[in-house]
Amino acid sequence: MLYVGNFSYNDENDSVDNYCLLSCLVTADNADEALDKFSDLLWHYHRDTSTLDGARDIYLDSLVELENVPSEAVCCQWQKIQPTPDGLFSITNALPDVELPNANAYTFYDDSEQDIEIDFEDLDIDFDDLEETDESPFLSFKDE
Repeated sequence: MLYVGNFSYNDENDSVDNYCLLSCLVTADNADEALDKFSDLLWHYHRDTSTLDGARDIYLDSLVELENVPSEAVCCQWQKIQPTPDGLFSITNALPDVELPNANAYTFYDDSEQDIEIDFEDLDIDFDDLEETDESPFLSFKDE
């Protein structure tokens, strides 16, 4: 299987609000193996390069699984980042409007949450009413 991992983080070396995006690609037998490979790659970037110098917490926004390489172009992720009074806010949609057999997009949530289908055309968000979540990072470089 082919996996696309879409990650995000804030560059803590920058004094202004920012949002860094990182997409990674790998072949793996399953999603768990893909996540392990992505983790190894991100740790390599953190330890051995300056690419992730300002990254402390890296979040997995979406994981896209494709059984094979599509012959037509495929949008793996759409993301909108908007400033709010409390900082930057992101809306993400993996595999938007994609009708491919054997293609899946994974999202990760607390077991107590319910799956919710969202029609993005009708989405009306009052950014003043948003609350911060206790989302756990995919990787945290604070405790090396």
